[in-house]
Formats: sequence, C-alpha cells, structure tokens
Amino acid sequence: VEGSELAGAGLLLQDQLRRVGIAMELEVNERTVTRDRVRAGEFDAYLGAIGNAPGGLHRSFGAESRLRYRNAAVARLVEEARNEPHPELRDRLYARIGERLREDPPVMWLFPQVGMRAAHRRVRGLRSPDRVSEILSLRHLWLEDL
Repeated sequence: VEGSELAGAGLLLQDQLRRVGIAMELEVNERTVTRDRVRAGEFDAYLGAIGNAPGGLHRSFGAESRLRYRNAAVARLVEEARNEPHPELRDRLYARIGERLREDPPVMWLFPQVGMRAAHRRVRGLRSPDRVSEILSLRHLWLEDL
C-alpha cells in the first residue's frame, strides 16, 4: 500500500479477501520505498493511486512504465496525448487509451478516486480545458464582478 491515505482501503480489501478464504499481508510504505520496490518488481500486488493527468498516465502506462506495463500502442497514444495542446483532440486520444486499456488491462481498478471542490460563486471558468484539474489551468479562472 502506498502511503497511509490508502491504508484504510488496504484494510477493507484485506478483510473482503479474508471472507472468501484468501490471506493477504498488508505492508504500508512511504512513497519513496513503494516507488523503488515497484520499479524493481518486488511486489505481488500494489495498491496505489494512478493519476489521470498526462504525467500520471505517462509514468504508469508510457514507454517507461513504472508498473512494467509494456504495450507499444498504448505508450504511443499516451505520448501523443501528453503532447497534444488541443483539449478536444486530447480527449479523443484519452478515449482511445481507455479502449486499449480495456482490451489489455494492466491493472485492476478497485474504486474511483472521487473528490469534491468548492469555490465562491464569483469564481468562473472552473470547467478545466484539460478535463483534469482546475489547478492545472488557473490561467482560465477569473472573478466575476458582483
């Protein structure tokens, strides 16, 4: 398990597996320890987060995958998406990446990461052109005059 924020999810998964007769040892590590062990392939299963920002996809599914996933077509699409400046074209590339990952699943998605953000009603432009995070596109935000 990567970091203490996922330890609760690891405990839940461990309990659910125990109920069906599967024993699982849970080890919580700091990100640097986990990163080094994942890169070395020293794990049977890894519970961690994969971001959907271009950098997260690149590190997880690109040509230099930290998860040791090797799929040339996916790596090529990830690189294209990472370098595509137009949001609509990038969205199409992400859709193609999703199709490929469903055909050749490199990981088992256990649950979605759901987040909530709040802003004052004067803040406008929150729909990110990057479709990822408003933080990545602060240049598109403004305050509306009352």
